[in-house]
Amino acid sequence: VGTSTISASTGTLTFGSAVTLGTLDRITFTGAGTCNFNGGFTDGAGDITVVSGTTTNMGGDYTNNGGTTIWATGSSLNFTTSLLVTATNTIAFYNVTITSGTTTMTGTISVYGNFNINSGNSLSYSGTMAGTGTKTCTASSGSTVTLTGTATMPTGFASVSLNLNSTVNYNGSGTQTVAGYNYGNLTFSNSGARTLSGTIGIASTFTPGTNSCTITGSTVNFNGTGAQTVPAFNYNSLI
Repeated sequence: VGTSTISASTGTLTFGSAVTLGTLDRITFTGAGTCNFNGGFTDGAGDITVVSGTTTNMGGDYTNNGGTTIWATGSSLNFTTSLLVTATNTIAFYNVTITSGTTTMTGTISVYGNFNINSGNSLSYSGTMAGTGTKTCTASSGSTVTLTGTATMPTGFASVSLNLNSTVNYNGSGTQTVAGYNYGNLTFSNSGARTLSGTIGIASTFTPGTNSCTITGSTVNFNGTGAQTVPAFNYNSLI
């Protein structure tokens, strides 16, 4: 695309190969419809506006290098294959669903709607993710969240729901804070230090690894409905 405007109101708009927006390039959805970026999308310095009711299916890497992207209230974005989301500038989404494969995110991500990881799929990120106080972040059965670098769990959502058969892996080489949520499976890996915060519920399996852990003031609650193995670990408080 080069110094041009593409507008769509309803129906389906499909880009079969990768799309890059340069200066003055615009893609605008003025009504509820569907947009398929089968080869991915790079917003270099252009604008994309997606209104309420529009569903966007991202089938390749998504990069924001300085463009203005407006994902309006009520819009939905699906990541439909394994891909990389690079937020050189902050990216602000509304509803987001990982429907297939592994979505790997870097940079600063804001989510103003609900964030869902469908069953059997994965999220990996090394930046920060912030939600909105009335919305939810959900990891379904068989899904995996891998936190690298110094990343920790998303903040700001009204609730974070982690299925008992989901896994959260704190995999950073830097210091990571282990947020006080109810986890299904919880794993510490890689070499970074871990700081446990608040009450950490574990419904399935805890794999603490060999990381150095700060446990002051924390509680680990094995709260599964069935039998659980309590691994060797230097607990501050254990329920």
